[in-house]
Amino acid sequence: MIKILLITHSANITGGAEDDFHRIILSLSRSHQNELTVLCPDGHRFKEYSELSNYSYKYKSGWFPVVKEKIYGYLKYILIGIIQSVQIYRILSGKKYDIAVFNVSVLLIPLIIVKLKKIPSIVFIRETITPLKLRKFYYKIISKLGNHFIGVSKYNSIDFSQLTKNNSVSTLYSSIEDISEHVKDDDNLFCRLIQHDAYTELTNPDNFRILLNGNICKRKNQLFALSVMDYLVNYLKYLDIKLFLAGDSNGELTYTDLLNKFIKDKKLSNYVFILGSMKKSSIYKLYEYTDIMLITSLSEGMPLVLVESFAYKKPLISTNVGGVKEIIENSVNGIMLNEFDKNELANSILKLKNNVEFYNKISSNCYHTYQVSFNLEDNMNNLKNNINNIIHQNNKQ
Repeated sequence: MIKILLITHSANITGGAEDDFHRIILSLSRSHQNELTVLCPDGHRFKEYSELSNYSYKYKSGWFPVVKEKIYGYLKYILIGIIQSVQIYRILSGKKYDIAVFNVSVLLIPLIIVKLKKIPSIVFIRETITPLKLRKFYYKIISKLGNHFIGVSKYNSIDFSQLTKNNSVSTLYSSIEDISEHVKDDDNLFCRLIQHDAYTELTNPDNFRILLNGNICKRKNQLFALSVMDYLVNYLKYLDIKLFLAGDSNGELTYTDLLNKFIKDKKLSNYVFILGSMKKSSIYKLYEYTDIMLITSLSEGMPLVLVESFAYKKPLISTNVGGVKEIIENSVNGIMLNEFDKNELANSILKLKNNVEFYNKISSNCYHTYQVSFNLEDNMNNLKNNINNIIHQNNKQ
């Protein structure tokens, strides 16, 4: 029996890392040789994770800040970390594990505890911590704690290796199951789940519908998209362009309030719709109605939204972040923005809206990229091989 400890930072309904974690648990649970223990903060998906594992425990939510914070943000994490350390020590007391798999790299306190318990570990590098000096400092710390690191893009892997001189690094792109397996809400249920005005605009084929799917937070930079909508609607008078934001506020209620205030002040309530947290079956239904996808993030590893948009043949416009540049060939299988420039994003949206031939080319090419580059079964087999190799190496010592 292989005893695997799986640790993640969030049980939110939405989020690429949360989706990846579900797929990892599901894949590992299919082997009767594996005994799975999940450590996870409380949230909508905790029950889902628990049902796929042998044991599951909750601990207090909190992770090392990904974007630059004031000193209060780091002090807050230290205080939360003290609580986490007590909780996790109690959970792990008297138990033995062959390996721990960390779904994200920003769980510093749990990483330290696992190291002290002499459990070998694999750590996924999904985030790009900013600024660079802080990332280098943080990476050097965790490089001493984990046994093997998996970047979700070549960018993440190379960056980590260069900053730490640690060569025990590999790359594993996020992927998804075939969309024919996706369970989607029926129309009646979907209509009841979102506000009436949003549903009406979303299902109107005369509208050009843009979806920005991701947790509502500063790092995802939804305010940039709203500023472009202000320009398109109030200055260029494109009244048939609609923007839909799907995602959990992830505790950043102040940022959500900022978005709502912007929508109100710019009179965009008929053009921008914040749908809130949605379960995956609703997200997949959203994709059916969406014309294009948008990523406005300040930092990313390899956004799962990219994989999903390609699988659904939806042209994607993205900021030039993380591993996006490894996948998008500009104006061939997607559009990659050079800067956080309002005019550049507006022009990209309008080109896809007004040029059917260009739209269809991007749609066809992005789906081809998905078929070639993202294979879930291969990815899970690679992860299992990494797990077995680390366990074997640890047993030899």
